[in-house]
Amino acid sequence: MSANTGVVTYGGLTHEVNQYYDSVVVQLPGTGHTKTTKYCFLSRVDPWPDENAPPAPALTQQNNKNVYNNMFVIKRVYPSDMSPMTDRINWTKNAVYDYYRDDIDILTRGNDRLFDHKFYVKNKYDQVFKCLWNGPRSIEYPNGVPATDEPWFAPGQISETLVYTGTDGYKWIFMYTIEGNRKQKFLDVDWMPTPIANTAGFGANTVNSGNIPVACVFNGGNNYYATNTTISIVGANTTQALASLVINNGIITDVNISTPGSGYISANVVITSPTGTGANVAAFVSPPNGHGSDPFEELGVSHIMVTQTFSGDEAALIPTDIKYRQLGFIINPSAPSSYPWQCEKPIYDLSTNILLSNGPVNYISDEILYQSADRTIANATFTATCLDFLPKENRLRVINTVGVANTNMSIIGQISSSDRTVLSVAPVDFTMYSGYITYIENRQGTQRSPDGSEQVRLIVGF
Repeated sequence: MSANTGVVTYGGLTHEVNQYYDSVVVQLPGTGHTKTTKYCFLSRVDPWPDENAPPAPALTQQNNKNVYNNMFVIKRVYPSDMSPMTDRINWTKNAVYDYYRDDIDILTRGNDRLFDHKFYVKNKYDQVFKCLWNGPRSIEYPNGVPATDEPWFAPGQISETLVYTGTDGYKWIFMYTIEGNRKQKFLDVDWMPTPIANTAGFGANTVNSGNIPVACVFNGGNNYYATNTTISIVGANTTQALASLVINNGIITDVNISTPGSGYISANVVITSPTGTGANVAAFVSPPNGHGSDPFEELGVSHIMVTQTFSGDEAALIPTDIKYRQLGFIINPSAPSSYPWQCEKPIYDLSTNILLSNGPVNYISDEILYQSADRTIANATFTATCLDFLPKENRLRVINTVGVANTNMSIIGQISSSDRTVLSVAPVDFTMYSGYITYIENRQGTQRSPDGSEQVRLIVGF
């Protein structure tokens, strides 16, 4: 029996990205509830043994429980907090870019994870272009010339064909613009967002399926003249592509496409001349529905970025005078208020709130708190980590609880020695250990502040 071979296609990777994104959009029929809710969490205020070298998260049940126990907030990730991503490639002067071809795998990646073929760029105006031709051939530059003319279109002045022809001989086709809000949220030094939509005709004035927007002159030959030379683009098609030649001193230097045609699967360029020899011109057919119609697949999207921002005290729900040392993402956690569905509110305070009697000494963030009949921690019936203390309200917020805090009993700070009576304990609207933690990051202490914010970003690869 012969062995079978197969490969996961780029379309398959695109589908996985789509599924991940759609999971927080799609609703369960007849329920009004989404299939999946994702949350970002902040966790752990205790210092690491070595604050300059946080340990790598351990994939053990023990560590998983510790992460849950130290969480103090989860904030929901909405579709607007997610974006498909591809490699960021900035247009750089004098770089030689690759050009699109339909007869090679242009989306291969090297051991460094980066694309082998640099065939698209982001310009300084955050417009994304795909390279369809990288300039005239010569002995000095047999595989393309250094780029010197950055492609761009003024807003509202994108050409009908979407093609930008540079003074350096490059030909680029416009794909999309990274708009301001998405730029601020998702663009970073290594990654750039692609449009969320990936349906036919997404791009501005997107050209037809199976079309030929440019032809590529690999060799201009000799002894060609406008009076006796013709060009035709052949191949099964719906609409014939039409072109004309640019000839200088008997050499074909360029091809002007007047009608890009449609419905081509592949195409050949036929140059007819009784005198000319040596010309080599090729035409590469666009992806289905035209260049720019499906940035997901055209740019090899196999990653998605998930972001969340914690601003100030989030309406008095979380402290601003602490350092946190752990963050991550959790899917489908549940809470008593949402049962039998998963959590759905925008944000949840996961700390236990304890109302106390008056006292002269305040508790300290990070310190261990305990209750004990003999007032020793060795015989404690309840322990917790102090998240913070609000003296004006005589309110403690604690995490990492063990046991149950008893009312009418003192709670003692191990470092501060603060000693106050517990008046009431508010229930936490969160079901401990529910959902699935999908990402954990241990980091050096990050100081929160009343007027600051922290943005959390996660790249998920498929």
